[in-house]
Amino acid sequence: MASHEQEDVVLPDAAPPVSVASLALPAHVARVQSPSSINMWKQCPRKYWYHYWAGLPTKPSIHLARGTVVHSTLELFFDTDVTNVPDDPDQFLFTMKVVLNELFRRQWNESHDLKSLGMTDEELLGYYDETKRMVNNYFDYFTDKTRYFLRLLPMKEAWEAVKPAREVEFVSARHHVRGFMDAIHDEAGKTLILDYKTSRKAHITPEYELQLSIYALLYQEKFRLPDLVGIFFLKEGKEELLDVTPAMVERAKREIDEAHLGTRSPAIEDYPKRPSPLCKWATGQCDYYEHCWEGKPLPERKE
Repeated sequence: MASHEQEDVVLPDAAPPVSVASLALPAHVARVQSPSSINMWKQCPRKYWYHYWAGLPTKPSIHLARGTVVHSTLELFFDTDVTNVPDDPDQFLFTMKVVLNELFRRQWNESHDLKSLGMTDEELLGYYDETKRMVNNYFDYFTDKTRYFLRLLPMKEAWEAVKPAREVEFVSARHHVRGFMDAIHDEAGKTLILDYKTSRKAHITPEYELQLSIYALLYQEKFRLPDLVGIFFLKEGKEELLDVTPAMVERAKREIDEAHLGTRSPAIEDYPKRPSPLCKWATGQCDYYEHCWEGKPLPERKE
C-alpha cells in the first residue's frame, strides 16, 4: 500500500494539520466522511450501511490492487534523489524513465494485494503491461510540463519546479470531511489539484466532480481557493481540468451536509436499496450482493 506520510511537501503557511482522531463530532455527524464514502452513499445507501455501519470489508480486485501499485509507484518516483542524475535534459529524462519503470516493476512484484487475487500469470501479465503503459503515460505528461520550464531553468531546477506535493491529507474540522490529494501542482502562481484515475471512464463524471469539489473546499479552508482541479486519466494519457468557482465549493458543502444527515442512523432500514446495473453484471457483482439480495447473514462483529 502507498504510504500517506509526506516529509518534503512545501505548501503555503497554515495552521497545524487537523487529525481525524482529534475531531469532536457533533450529534448529527456519525463519522468523518470522504469523497468516496459520500459517493457510495449517493450511489446506494444500503451499500454504505454494509460497509460503514456493518463494517464489511471491500473485496480485493485487480482494479483496486493495481491502483494502489500506481499510486505508490508515483509517490516513490517523486521521492527519487536526482543529485547524481546527469544534468543533460535528454540523459536526465531517460534516466528518470528507467527509474520509474524499475520502481513500477518492484511495486508490482511485491504487491500482496495482487498475489491474493488468485489470477494466473498470463492474466496478471496482461494487466501488468496495461498498467505499465498507464504509468508511462503519466511520465510523458510530466515530461511535457518539465520541458516547458526548461526554457527558463536548468534541468534539475525545472524538475523541482514541476514536481508536485503528493498524497497530502486534508481534514476539515468545520465540515467533518477528509481527503487524500494525489498531486498538488503550484506552477506560475497557479494551484492545480490533480487526481490519478486508472478507470476506463476518460471524462469527469458527476462522482469525480464531487470529489474534486470537496478537494477544492478542503484546500480553501486551509490555504485559499485553488485555481484548477482535474483528473489525469492514466489509460488514455490525458488530463481534464475544471476551473474552481465559489459555486463549486458551495455545492460541496451542501453534499457533505446531506451525507452527514443521511448517515447518522445505525438502523439498516434507514438505508434503502438502490437497485442498478452496479448490483450485478456479467463478470461480477457488488461486494455485498450476497447479503443484500441473497439473505446471507452478517458475520458477528468482534468488539
